[in-house]
Amino acid sequence: MMDDPRLDLDLAHRLNAHSVITALRSRRAVFHSEADFQHAFAQVIHDLDPSMQVRLEVRQTNAEYLDLLCFDAASRTAIEFKYVTAAWDGVDAATGETFHLRHHGAPDLARRNFVFDRLERFCAASPSTNGLAILLTNDAALWNRPRSSRPTRDHAFRIHEGLDVLGGDVGDSSGLVKCEDLRA
Repeated sequence: MMDDPRLDLDLAHRLNAHSVITALRSRRAVFHSEADFQHAFAQVIHDLDPSMQVRLEVRQTNAEYLDLLCFDAASRTAIEFKYVTAAWDGVDAATGETFHLRHHGAPDLARRNFVFDRLERFCAASPSTNGLAILLTNDAALWNRPRSSRPTRDHAFRIHEGLDVLGGDVGDSSGLVKCEDLRA
């Protein structure tokens, strides 16, 4: 799953992002909202490395906010989250908590908004900043390959599992985004 060294991203060059995702996945499988997901992710970072600074909704310029900033004296990691859900009513087996998720719809717009996020610009502002974009979804339309090879309006924004998406040059990533299934 994480055998590509470009996916071995360390938050603020200290804490491996995959270890954060693994720890979070063991605590919770479902989130009420993107804000709930952001908070839980930040809490896991703090639990794994209490000396790392974490800040939610950090204002950048104008009316733009970075979802999560992890930093120490030497480096920073900008993290943007997208939480797109299909309708689901159920109980998280790990917590016993009841959830009522709404259907966001418009998977083409969800893919576009994930690909064209502000993250590249935030990272370009400082050479000591790396970035991570996380899309969490239960909507199979976002991770499955298209059923048809027919060109569509959103063809350039496909992010299904196994696809490499080339974007701008962000830090050491060479602009490569790996689309992976991180389910347990």
